[in-house]
Amino acid sequence: MARARPHGVFAIEIDFRTNLARTSPLAHGLKALTDASERPIAVIHRQARTAEECLTLLDLWAARHKPRYPILVVAGHGAPGVVSEGSRRARVAALTLDELADALEGRGRGGWLHVGSCASLDIPSRQRRGVKERIGCAALSGFRAPVDHVDAIAFELILLERVARASLDGRGVPAVRRFTAALSQGYFKRLRAVVV
Repeated sequence: MARARPHGVFAIEIDFRTNLARTSPLAHGLKALTDASERPIAVIHRQARTAEECLTLLDLWAARHKPRYPILVVAGHGAPGVVSEGSRRARVAALTLDELADALEGRGRGGWLHVGSCASLDIPSRQRRGVKERIGCAALSGFRAPVDHVDAIAFELILLERVARASLDGRGVPAVRRFTAALSQGYFKRLRAVVV
């Protein structure tokens, strides 16, 4: 069921690159949600240079922005169970799914968490469900394989647009889960996307 006003998206991109003049691919993708849509989707996009900055932004989302922006996107260069691998060179610590769940424990009710990092959700299904349950969110989505930026952003645009227009309840979430399964059969199959 389409909503009169789409849910907003609060995106946190963990980016420890030193070239700050370059716009990230995620920022370009999120701009399309606001510019190319008949009914624009409100987006807040912030970059976090460290895991600590990310945790501060997660607190801000949970405390102030979740009602208007219930779709939370956290992205970085990930690995199984890891949202952002960090960087020794940049002296940036990694951020794991467990740390993310600790930071949001019980504060995700009514929200949707999308982890837009390579292979972050390539963990046992019971562990994915555990993260979702600890946070208390309506759904958890992400990738179980290493992903190409362009493919991932194209997929995320389609997914986030669908989530923004769905109800985040017992009817809307299963519908988006089915949609994601169908979307993942063709071109996007190699991303191994999952919705819990």
